Amino acid sequence: AVVDDYFNKHFPKAIATANSAREQGGVPFTWMTHSWLVSAYRNCNSTKINRQGPAFPSDVTCPNASALAAFEAAVGRGDISWHAFPFNGEPELFTRELFDAALNLTFEQDALSGHAPRRTLSLRDVPGMTR
Repeated sequence: AVVDDYFNKHFPKAIATANSAREQGGVPFTWMTHSWLVSAYRNCNSTKINRQGPAFPSDVTCPNASALAAFEAAVGRGDISWHAFPFNGEPELFTRELFDAALNLTFEQDALSGHAPRRTLSLRDVPGMTR
């Protein structure tokens, strides 16, 4: 699953790249992701993600304690970050309640990381907002 790629390839690679850049004294590296992936990673054992439907077990391989600790350390250093929306969405299609819930998912991850609530969202997959 794509989520497994994030958990087992992209997050570890981002951590390794940031560590390498720091060791070489070069330009700092920060990898931006989506807060829903951060939430799912942090809460993996209680998160159910699968392709077959809710009656089936989760397809996701959860991080072990050392992988989670490395991730939290990277977040604490600013090596891994996220924008103010859980994903690249189309907020103009959201009800106010759904929009607030999406922001709150991000703000919860910010609070867990000791970060001020984020104020900028990424809208890379959609050309603009109508409202």
